[in-house]
Amino acid sequence: MPFEEARKLELLNHDYDTADLYKELVVCSNTLVNTTHILSTDSGWHPLVIRKGIEPRVWLSIKIQESSDTSKDSRYLELISNSEVKHSSVELTSTKYGFQIVINGQIIVEAGNHTDESLEVIKLDLRPLGLNIHGNHTSLNVGNNSMSRNTSVNGHAMFGIN
Repeated sequence: MPFEEARKLELLNHDYDTADLYKELVVCSNTLVNTTHILSTDSGWHPLVIRKGIEPRVWLSIKIQESSDTSKDSRYLELISNSEVKHSSVELTSTKYGFQIVINGQIIVEAGNHTDESLEVIKLDLRPLGLNIHGNHTSLNVGNNSMSRNTSVNGHAMFGIN
């Protein structure tokens, strides 16, 4: 598997823009109803995107800083693009029941209870990717905030991050 190169945000795969949403996506006890993204930045980066499919469709990327004299612009590395693994340290196991993402032996995302219209993320830990976001089936921690049993309806994103 070739190493995927870091690229500008606009060059990432955005096929999720035209993919079907789950009617209900539960993320660590927080419910997204017809909400487009779990996480979003002002620049339009969505680190984790989940879309409906026979097996859930997944996109995962990380933000990296390139330190060069000519550019300090953010670059992004696609780890998973439309459920296709793009980096050798990433494992994706996906079935009609849910999926699991493991990076360097650590579970990053685990989701199950998959139906045609819903999916539940029961474990999320993006700290190894540089984001202070983690949770389990009872609550989600974003920075210093702990959230549980919240609902977002018809929104762009449940959580805004920097």
